[in-house]
Amino acid sequence: MKKILIGIGALVALVLVAVVVIPYVVPLETYKAQIAQQVEDATGRKMTIGGDLKLSVLPRLEVATSKVTLANAPGGKAKNMLELGEMRVEVALFPLLSGKVAIDTFVLVDPVINLEVDRSGRKNWEFKTAEKKTDQAPGRGEPADKDGGVGLKALQLGDVRLVNGRVTYSDATSNTTERIDGINMKVSLPGLDQRFNADGSLNVHGERIDLKVTIEKPRVLIDSGETPLEARVTSKHVNLSFKGSHREAATAATKGAVELNVPSMRALAAWLGEPLKGNPNTLNKLVVRGNLDMTGKTIAFTNATLEFDDMKGRGDIKVVQDKRPYIQAKLALDNVDLNPYMGAKKDGGRPAGGGPSGPGAPASQGWSDDPIDVSGLRSLDADIALEVGGIALEKIKVGKSALAMALKGGKLDAQLT
Repeated sequence: MKKILIGIGALVALVLVAVVVIPYVVPLETYKAQIAQQVEDATGRKMTIGGDLKLSVLPRLEVATSKVTLANAPGGKAKNMLELGEMRVEVALFPLLSGKVAIDTFVLVDPVINLEVDRSGRKNWEFKTAEKKTDQAPGRGEPADKDGGVGLKALQLGDVRLVNGRVTYSDATSNTTERIDGINMKVSLPGLDQRFNADGSLNVHGERIDLKVTIEKPRVLIDSGETPLEARVTSKHVNLSFKGSHREAATAATKGAVELNVPSMRALAAWLGEPLKGNPNTLNKLVVRGNLDMTGKTIAFTNATLEFDDMKGRGDIKVVQDKRPYIQAKLALDNVDLNPYMGAKKDGGRPAGGGPSGPGAPASQGWSDDPIDVSGLRSLDADIALEVGGIALEKIKVGKSALAMALKGGKLDAQLT
């Protein structure tokens, strides 16, 4: 008993010595410089860690630093591609001994990412990486599991957050710049056999967008199985939801119910900086519901319903992504009134901008004899069936109609009945 107590006492003493001594013995400034140098060797960009590198061992392994930057590509608009105000990582120490990773804290504060494309089309996120050495002796490096990955018995995420992030995208080829700020995300994962939750928000053009993702059984997903998955995007101008399942295997598959709701397409376009012209009473409500099945190279959207302004429809569509994409679609619409979309009228009912009419007007030049470019028909194959309950266009009214179009090998066959 005495020997056991002496052993326990010695172990406690060693732990206390480690807690007190290690933070002072480990050359943190040297490691900070080495970390920055390794990142520069891997990316070709200079990395700086302006803040102090802090380390503690118990009750958990904690590393914290601040003022981290990664330089931009030569000639870039922004000075840095990446800036990080603060980073804090805390990992439970004792679970590591049994192959379990329990991240108590992983917090990134004020991250800024500047993505740029220069006039030649070169992207600043494409790094000049060093060639990997392939002469490593067998058996060295990370232990691999049966699928070739690194073995991991368990993963647990506690306080994992991204706070007040910002992403800017600048494309010199199109002279466009976009900015997303106020990015906040919180992730929770009590264990691989428990539900994964990600909740966050961001601001685009001054409007907040809320994001939510739920994965029911992460371990099943890692093991190439199928697990329930939910995702939701909520905002003032567009709402999108998915509820179904996902399988990550040799042939990935995502299946479930999808709903898209846009209260006003005009308001959405104006928010995105592309205001729509024409009758303000048109191009408003858009609601799409249906079942999505994305398996391998095939994307199918079935049992779909459509609400577009005052029109309603239903249908199915399938797209097979191959060397030549193939589209199969069937759509049925109720009565379609095109008059609200034709614009203002003048000169006795002629559309605005249609040119003068009546006596003295220039004679029509007739139908153009310029060749029509139909090379685009060779880009895909399709079978499309469209049914309409009725069509109204000015004084023309067409009853129930059906249009069948078959496109194969660049040849289009269309039949209207």
